[in-house]
Amino acid sequence: MLVLIVTEGEWPGRRIAIGAAPIVVGRGVGVDLQIRDPTVSRHHCVVWGSAGRCWVRDLGSTNHTRVNDRCSLVTELFEGDVLVVGQTALTVTRTGRFDDVGAART
Repeated sequence: MLVLIVTEGEWPGRRIAIGAAPIVVGRGVGVDLQIRDPTVSRHHCVVWGSAGRCWVRDLGSTNHTRVNDRCSLVTELFEGDVLVVGQTALTVTRTGRFDDVGAART
């Protein structure tokens, strides 16, 4: 299973599993992964998995969603990719790869 793990920014080590249910990332109340950063839109992007693949889609954010340092509208994600939302970097990894970080799962 793939997970997003915060590798830079607020709450390093925080992780969230990527599954079929969409994960909305943003600074707004009620999103699945809240990033309290003024450069992040309330509903910045959405990440989801389908048929063994993983995707991210920008939701019209002001400051864009970046994957591996490139602006992204819709991009397939692979293990090792780095998703940047505002000042926060999230790395796509397999469950267990960063277990020594000791962060709480969300």
